[in-house]
Amino acid sequence: MIRKTKIFTVVALCMCLVLMFAACTTNKPEEKPSVVTVNFVDYDGTLLEIVTTKSGNAPVYGGKMPLRPSDETHEYAFVGWQGRDGQTYADELPAVTANTVFTAAYSSQKRTYTVTFSVLGNLTKVTVTAGEVPVYGGATTIEYDGKTYKIVGWDKPFAATYADTTYSAKLQTTGGEDVTTVNVTFAVESEQLTLAFPTGTSPRFFGTPYKKAAEHSTFMFVGWQGEDGAKYAAGETLPVLGNSDVTYTALFEEVINTYKVRFCDYDGTLLAEVVAGYGSVPVFDGSVARASTEKYDYSFDGWTDGVRTYTTLPQATTNAVYRAVYKATVRKYTLTVNYGNGVASYVDKLYYGDNFYVTSPSVSGKYPDKLYVSGVVTGDVTIYVGYKSTVVWDGSVSESLSCAADGNVAAGSKTNPYLVASGADLAYIAEQSFQKNYGSGVYYKLTADIDLANISWKPICAAKGASWNYFLGDFDGNGHTIYNLKVDTKYKTAGLGLFGGVSGRVANLTVCGQITAQNRLGAVCYVLKGGTIDNVQAYVDITATAASSTGAYVGGLVGMAHSGFAISNSVSYGNVVCTTNSNSGSQVGGIVGLVQTGTGANSVKNCSNYGKVSAYRWTGGVVGYVTANATADIAGCANYGIVSATANGVGGVVGFDEKSAIGGKLSDCANFGRVDGGNYVGGVVGWSRSLVTARCTNDGYVSGVTYVGGICGAASDVDVTDCTNRGNVYGKGTSTGGICGKLEVETKSIGVRNCANYGDVTNASGSATAAAGGICGSAKATTVDGTLVCPAAADCTNYGNVTALNNFVGGVVGANNGGKISACTNGGNVTSRGGVHVGGIAGSNYGYGYVGGCVNGGIVAGRATVGQICGQLTDTSIAEGNTERGLAAKLG
Repeated sequence: MIRKTKIFTVVALCMCLVLMFAACTTNKPEEKPSVVTVNFVDYDGTLLEIVTTKSGNAPVYGGKMPLRPSDETHEYAFVGWQGRDGQTYADELPAVTANTVFTAAYSSQKRTYTVTFSVLGNLTKVTVTAGEVPVYGGATTIEYDGKTYKIVGWDKPFAATYADTTYSAKLQTTGGEDVTTVNVTFAVESEQLTLAFPTGTSPRFFGTPYKKAAEHSTFMFVGWQGEDGAKYAAGETLPVLGNSDVTYTALFEEVINTYKVRFCDYDGTLLAEVVAGYGSVPVFDGSVARASTEKYDYSFDGWTDGVRTYTTLPQATTNAVYRAVYKATVRKYTLTVNYGNGVASYVDKLYYGDNFYVTSPSVSGKYPDKLYVSGVVTGDVTIYVGYKSTVVWDGSVSESLSCAADGNVAAGSKTNPYLVASGADLAYIAEQSFQKNYGSGVYYKLTADIDLANISWKPICAAKGASWNYFLGDFDGNGHTIYNLKVDTKYKTAGLGLFGGVSGRVANLTVCGQITAQNRLGAVCYVLKGGTIDNVQAYVDITATAASSTGAYVGGLVGMAHSGFAISNSVSYGNVVCTTNSNSGSQVGGIVGLVQTGTGANSVKNCSNYGKVSAYRWTGGVVGYVTANATADIAGCANYGIVSATANGVGGVVGFDEKSAIGGKLSDCANFGRVDGGNYVGGVVGWSRSLVTARCTNDGYVSGVTYVGGICGAASDVDVTDCTNRGNVYGKGTSTGGICGKLEVETKSIGVRNCANYGDVTNASGSATAAAGGICGSAKATTVDGTLVCPAAADCTNYGNVTALNNFVGGVVGANNGGKISACTNGGNVTSRGGVHVGGIAGSNYGYGYVGGCVNGGIVAGRATVGQICGQLTDTSIAEGNTERGLAAKLG
């Protein structure tokens, strides 16, 4: 008994341990698998794909889309996957944490079939759903071939439809006689249609047989051919049927396609429209010629479709537009320089646009009145150079100056001026005025041509340190010339010229020589403060070797001018060069380097530059730089010299015009010289921010990087009106245009109006936002006080070809960001070799832009988004009332 109790106790303890272990095991959380398997199966259980994925991820089916074949009654379409929860997922599947199955789910639609009722060759077709019994709803009594027939039954009973089916009518005459029929087969190409017709009647084919058109032709049904070879014309009655089945084969006549081919002149003018058959070569039966311009003679060189140029046109395969292509040959002109004093004339043949520089020959004891002649060829040129004797200076200084009048008239007055007859007399004025203001109310007159003999010259009113001194009197050159002026650093390193500073008047003078010093240089003077320079010619080569911290301030006549100055009727022939290769090597001009802030109206009128002008930046053929709040009226000026700079702000007339509340005018000016620079490069003005530009022209070649234009490299908050560009324009960065590289609103509404471009515009940038346009490379609106203020391009015409490597290329505007383009015309070809957004008017019209009332007559070609009006037209922009007269093509 004791032993049994012990055994029972041991067993009980063991069972308790087992139960405790089981309880612990049961309460332990179940571990989720890290990878699960998902089976994708079709509606019938067919396994489509097995996918493994991490637990918690949504599985993705990667196989072919499931297809369920149609049956007799239904068609099926795949709509998604059904999970084990019964839900169908059309798009993304839910995340899974355990092995599962998704089954393909389908929508179903009842099938339809075509039932054809054949009655005496007339086929009536109805559509019925699967399982439906058809009902004939047509006439049961039929007139055919002069007899009346009635339907008394069908070749088979009507039954539920599960396939396309044809029922043929059983016929009787009205007299109750059964009708005997024969089968007539109409063979049309590869198809055959067999119909039953009563014997003794003529069979008919209801409708017109059709043969599919070929690439080069269509086919016209002309009749039938019987089994015996007999032919029957379309509409002709076929023979009466006997008791035998017959077959008729459709006959077709090939009609070769014809196409319209339009021949247009270079500007889009329609010359002729001809019709050419497929495979034939279209022929233009007329003559083509393009009138010569001042720059080019033109010879016909073939026809272009915008992609290729042909000397022999290709065979016609579609409607086509061809435009005449001309080879342009630069015209040659004659340069003649006639010399006095028995010197033989100089004659040369030069091309339009060539710069010329001819040094006048030496004559013993005399000097030419022009040391050299220079300029740009724009036509036949004839120049006369005379010779005259001079008084040679020996470096001495006169003790005083004399006057012509008697003692009753005040010496140095307007009617009794001091006479300057020699270098010594001129040196007297320089000595008396050294480091002080001098000559107030005093008049001087030059009475002889003076040779300063290349002796280092001490400027009149030479400054002391940085405090400038001014000549306050009136110096009349009286038509005479000062030769061999030499200004160097002997007396001062900067602020140099014939005069140091002028606040009076210098007129009717010619100066010849050279100036080499650090900076602040001008042939007449360094600084012109409220003074006047009129009818002065300078043959002075000027070299600035070291700029100041703020700029070089170098001009062919004046380095810096301000405070109500006037420069008029004057010419610079000398080269003006600043050799400093930094930002301080700037503000350099062919006439005046810097127009500075100061009270009074400033003007540069009827002045010309023929010399080369070169600096680091802010460089102009007439004016280099106009500062903020410096009013300037620049009118009737011209540049013939080469203008170049490494960096920004380079113009044929004005380099850079700083933003000014006062504003100014740039009118009736012209550039004929080549202009090269970095950014903001223009044939007339590099960057204009205050100078309203009107009636200006450019004939020079213009080259730069960003913001390059035939008239303005960039125009910000200024109008550009009635301007013409004839020079080719080349840019390597953003925004290249025939008139403006960039037209931009900063604070007010502005526009380019009534302007014309004849030059070719090329943008060689690979940038996706390059932008090139026949009028403006880009036009940009700006929001001012919550209102969108838009720039305008109106009544402008482009005749030049516009070519770019990349995007945003237009015959008028390349990138039109909110601009308003109206009543503009493009007659040039517009091509992007590898870009998109290419249009005859706007490459891209976006940002609430507008294009209306415009005409494109050019050929437009690009890789994508190409249009005769807009290449790209966004939803926020408008194009309306425009006319397409050219051609748009996509390049392969």
